[in-house]
Amino acid sequence: MKTQEAKFLLLFQYGRRCGICGKKIKSCRDVTVDHIIPLTRGGKNTLANYQLAHEFCNVEKGDLMPEELVYLRRYKKHRCLKAFLERIFLRRPKVIPPEFPSKNP
Repeated sequence: MKTQEAKFLLLFQYGRRCGICGKKIKSCRDVTVDHIIPLTRGGKNTLANYQLAHEFCNVEKGDLMPEELVYLRRYKKHRCLKAFLERIFLRRPKVIPPEFPSKNP
């Protein structure tokens, strides 16, 4: 099946939404046909294994399985949130210890 034919069939099947991020697809030019199970992982070139995806989402997914992509996104979000919290809330001002007077006058 040709890519253009698959795009039009998948547009009706998915309701003009990206299969990876779920956001609306604005035009057919912005979309790619993605393999749900990558060919390198044993996926087939069938319509059942295709989904529409934004080009950026497809590149981000690469040859990951859908479950691996979900885990990766959660980990990135958690890591960014942790860094944000450390920077904003957990940072304590530096306390400069007071200088002690020397015993020698």
